[in-house]
Amino acid sequence: MARMFDTIEKELQINADKARKMGYWFCNQQTGHWMTPEEFEIQGKMDLIVHGENCRTVLIYYKMGDPRSQIKRGLKDINQASLKLQEFAEKVFSYFNQVPKDFGQTFK
Repeated sequence: MARMFDTIEKELQINADKARKMGYWFCNQQTGHWMTPEEFEIQGKMDLIVHGENCRTVLIYYKMGDPRSQIKRGLKDINQASLKLQEFAEKVFSYFNQVPKDFGQTFK
């Protein structure tokens, strides 16, 4: 049992070192939560303590990736949401024939 824990801890360290070298973080595919390589190592050790031999089934949900890609996706989502909100607001104001004077400034 101790040997298995040592093997998994070593795998955690190897993966964290690889992520550090590549400038990557880890994303939990179930929750969407991103963590640094250091946080991944800590979380992996906690999963190992809590889940024992079954921790590998938990660790498979962590994928290595570039966290900056998530920022780009988030900004794209914000821009799309902003456009949809602007269209909706224009429709509402048009319907009630009341467009606030500063309306255009709200979305800039």
